[in-house]
Amino acid sequence: MKKRIALLLTAVLAVSTLATACGGNQGGNADAKVNVGLGLNTDMAHSSADATAEKNGNAQADLTVAAVSVGEDGKIVAVDFECIQVKTFFDTKGEITADTPTEFTTKTELGDKYAMKGTSASIGKIEGGAEWFEQAEHLEKMCVGKTLEEVKAFVAEDGKPSNEEVLAGCTMTISGFVVALEKAYNEAKTGTYTANASDKLSVGLVAEVSSPASATAEKEGAATAYANFVAVTTDKDGKITTCILDSVQAKFAWDTTGKITSDKTVDTTTKYDLKEGYNMKNASAGKGVIEGGAEWYEQADHFMNLAKGKTLAEINAIAIDDGGYPTADDMKAGCTMKISAYIAAIDNALGR
Repeated sequence: MKKRIALLLTAVLAVSTLATACGGNQGGNADAKVNVGLGLNTDMAHSSADATAEKNGNAQADLTVAAVSVGEDGKIVAVDFECIQVKTFFDTKGEITADTPTEFTTKTELGDKYAMKGTSASIGKIEGGAEWFEQAEHLEKMCVGKTLEEVKAFVAEDGKPSNEEVLAGCTMTISGFVVALEKAYNEAKTGTYTANASDKLSVGLVAEVSSPASATAEKEGAATAYANFVAVTTDKDGKITTCILDSVQAKFAWDTTGKITSDKTVDTTTKYDLKEGYNMKNASAGKGVIEGGAEWYEQADHFMNLAKGKTLAEINAIAIDDGGYPTADDMKAGCTMKISAYIAAIDNALGR
């Protein structure tokens, strides 16, 4: 069950759990403004492996997303984490195997099926152990009322929690969470996206493998983990007050022996951050709908602005064709790219 955290409630929690809370805290003021941010950590190295005689190769991207709201005092009012693992399997001939997944589910959606509880119990810190989503919820609670630097201090050199209070409910590696949170926090501090303290904060994430191909004598094998993610705030009527959207492409390559040849530590800059570097404007102009064309981030801005004021039902009712492209004039006026995945990401954030 995805958490849709009420910012007002978490602000109150921050006051009650911090003995040093002062006037800068949002407290119970529902009309107070909070700044909202979205961040991603892409780990392409941790679980990826070459193929061997004993085991298929794995091109895997572990994608951790954070949505955060920050008060005017710089303290975290609410945070929501999500994670998904996108995998492509291949053998020692570089050929994609039949058991390569075609659909991917977030760790929160997996719930008890993620099956982390037994491993967690064996660590001995959490009585009976805890699943991923339970540990993530505990970490979220521990972040509330903290500054970014205070949260970063939670992380030990091995990436695990160093704080006993965190360890009481979260023993898994948290370094990736904190990297995503830092990016979200820094975006929030720009003040670009704001919401009311009474709005609910949700993160959404959907992913797929785009055009996987086996290796041949002429060409390396390839797969792209394609993720779309959002931070959304909604008011008491379920209407979107803030929508932040982004996408990332994590690309892998391997040869005909099943050895990964791509740089697993490459910087996977998001499409929004690429700005003109994504180089979509000419292709957009060729469609003849947006005069002069528009880059990905400009089209994303148009989509995000149109999402404001809509309920989830209205988002899911946005008109698209069989290819996922918009058909309504108000959307096409500034966004002609495929939007079905963005709608799905918002549904992931709000629909559970």
